[in-house]
Amino acid sequence: MGLGIPVADLLAGLFCAYGVLAALQARQRTGQGQEVTTSLLESMVGMLSFQAIRYLNGGDIPPQAGNHHSIIAPYGVFKARDGLFTIGATDEKSWRKLCRVIGALELQEDPRFENNGSRFQFRHELADLLSQKLQKGTVEEWEQRLTDASIPCGPVHTIDQALNHPQLSSRRMIVEMEHPSAGTVRLLGLPVKLSHTPGRIRHPPPLLGQHTREVLREFGVSPGELEDLEEARVIGVATGAIGG
Repeated sequence: MGLGIPVADLLAGLFCAYGVLAALQARQRTGQGQEVTTSLLESMVGMLSFQAIRYLNGGDIPPQAGNHHSIIAPYGVFKARDGLFTIGATDEKSWRKLCRVIGALELQEDPRFENNGSRFQFRHELADLLSQKLQKGTVEEWEQRLTDASIPCGPVHTIDQALNHPQLSSRRMIVEMEHPSAGTVRLLGLPVKLSHTPGRIRHPPPLLGQHTREVLREFGVSPGELEDLEEARVIGVATGAIGG
């Protein structure tokens, strides 16, 4: 069900940014700078959260959870008549309400599902039984009924549904701007909003090699050396592209 997002690469960038901000705060207090490092490996290990603690302190090796929670049941992705949606019955009260809303009161009496521990042990059987009930309605119908019962739930959107959702528009997560060669392009906005000093997307994606000369000048390359690089076709004469 994943889209193949480079999670490790993105997380490493975020953790590095956090580290730089922390180092800047430290420099303000001490006047001393320092080296900030991270890696793809450390970033992913840092996200293991309570699963790592389970093993480090109890020796418990968590099983693969798939589309369901690793310690709570039922909590995961289920199939309705016309699509997928999530349900999170995180406590006994929510579990009883869920059984009532979907018309599965008999599951409350099943000894396999008498508490979270047993429900988790038989989570696959439970998921099958719940899906049989849930496929009698649509995602929209179940979302409304479960929401009215205060049971956490939500549809699993395709990427087009997600990016066209009105909530993203209201939060300015889709922005438009002019690109020098592609015309009007739609880009992702900033996921963090500041009330007094809000950020904004100021530039479209750069052309190939657009900033080559600018970057080289920042590293001390002289105008004459830039010309030599152009003549040797290390950077492009027209576009500034490396290898052009």
